[in-house]
Amino acid sequence: MQYIDMGRPKKIRKDVVGHTMESSAIETLIKALSARIEEDVSLTCLGSVSELCRENNVSRHAAEIALDYLCNDGVIAMKADDDIRVVGRDETLSLEALSGKCAALIARMLEERIRSGELGVDSALPSVRRLSDHYNVPCQVLYAALEILAEEKVVRHENHSWIVGAKPLVSLERFPSDPPVMLVVGAHKNSWNHLGKQERTASFCRSFNEEVERNGFMLMPAAPNSRLNDDGSAVGLEGLPAFARELGDRYRGTLIAATLADIPSLTKWFETCIGLGRPVVWFDRYGREKIKGMKEHELFLHCRFDEDAALRLAVDFLARLGHRKAGYGCAYRWGGWERVRGERLQRIAPSVCPGFEFVIPPALERLGGRLDTPAMRDIVARFMQETSPVTKAIEHFLDHLDAIEELVQPRGLSIDHDSTVTRIISLFRIALSGGATVPLETASEAQKHFLYFTPLFLYLLQHSDLQAIVAPNDAAARDLYRWISAAGKPLGRELSLLSFDNYREPQPLPVTTIDFGFDNLGRTAFHFLRGDPTVLGNPPGHLPARPHVVRRGSVKPLP
Repeated sequence: MQYIDMGRPKKIRKDVVGHTMESSAIETLIKALSARIEEDVSLTCLGSVSELCRENNVSRHAAEIALDYLCNDGVIAMKADDDIRVVGRDETLSLEALSGKCAALIARMLEERIRSGELGVDSALPSVRRLSDHYNVPCQVLYAALEILAEEKVVRHENHSWIVGAKPLVSLERFPSDPPVMLVVGAHKNSWNHLGKQERTASFCRSFNEEVERNGFMLMPAAPNSRLNDDGSAVGLEGLPAFARELGDRYRGTLIAATLADIPSLTKWFETCIGLGRPVVWFDRYGREKIKGMKEHELFLHCRFDEDAALRLAVDFLARLGHRKAGYGCAYRWGGWERVRGERLQRIAPSVCPGFEFVIPPALERLGGRLDTPAMRDIVARFMQETSPVTKAIEHFLDHLDAIEELVQPRGLSIDHDSTVTRIISLFRIALSGGATVPLETASEAQKHFLYFTPLFLYLLQHSDLQAIVAPNDAAARDLYRWISAAGKPLGRELSLLSFDNYREPQPLPVTTIDFGFDNLGRTAFHFLRGDPTVLGNPPGHLPARPHVVRRGSVKPLP
């Protein structure tokens, strides 16, 4: 028989047959568990000892003896909660029983954290002891993993610390074929990685990176306070001319992903790069700043994040569906861009379609972390009508705020726990239908994110003449989709739901979205820097995004 070692089988001991009356049951149980582990490669947990006793009809003493043999051979691991885990299939387990591949596995995990930008260039890694506790492996395994990364020049040992070296995409020594190079200038050397994680800029960064990798180019970070390192991992403004002379034709152009607030000397960067005869793309993520004289230069391209085109398209699309009144589905939990997007949408709507009205709920961000506050009660009660079909639901929600607050988990705002969402939806569906005696205390796993959205949705329901709801992003669209479905309003017939989407990740729900077209900006920016013929837009040097509608249902058919 065989057991799992890093996902591959290994022989099991055969000297397990004792001279007791239970020896046969022990041997049978060991063989059964080993076969189950070998056949089901996705199996990570065998359950508890009590469950195994019931399933295999053996005594607890026999089960414990069989499990001891498997545990001693490193096939399984007994956790403190009495769960029986399969070693090698869960990175939170102790990996001491695994082969030398454990160090390589940890090395790849660390490298992935470095590639993602979580651990920046020239930053110190956590101590070996902390990493050992995090991955639950011995310290010697961590040392072996770090030595692997040091040989690959991903990290280096310096002053009793492990420092992140040049990442694979920015190290000249990792490219023996001398690929062409593009600079990415930010406020600091990790700016590009941070922009790739933000919702508004992720699609631009992803599409630009995809073109870089597909065409065999290399990205190198640059920042105002950087010098050209020995391994070519970063370059500053002062070292830019020497850098260009050293690389020669390999240096193709510069993408400046910063604003005047980030880099006051931004104009000098433009002038220096153009003076070297290299094209420059300004990735303006706010779309509000202007630099005089630059847009006329043939080596300069301004990629401007202008949301107004997408907002106008959204209003025009809803108007063509026959809608004249829509709600903006945003609770303003974070403030900032959500509020700005809603207010701009409200201002733009009359110029696109005269008479079009947007209903925007009141801001909720001032309420802070507590749900049970006078301000919350006042906001919901202000729009409550005695004849409203949701009055009882609102009253019931307010009556149980104290109980809900004690039960909600204090960490995280994710609503990806489908069982929790389904339970809350079922409770509110009964409340919305008139049953005001629903025990909401049973929603013991409720999340604050979902509960904050409740007053918003109930407020929107007060406006029975709403023909559509517009969500500011995917997260709000998912909340609204579940709430609208729970209320029994058929999407696409009585109500349309539209969302704005930067294509950061595939939309799991059938919600029609307005794609900003920022990924097109990323691809165009790369090809401009590479020297390909590019349509520069109107006026020359200015390239706006080209939004479009992605129909996935949730709206009425076009007449």
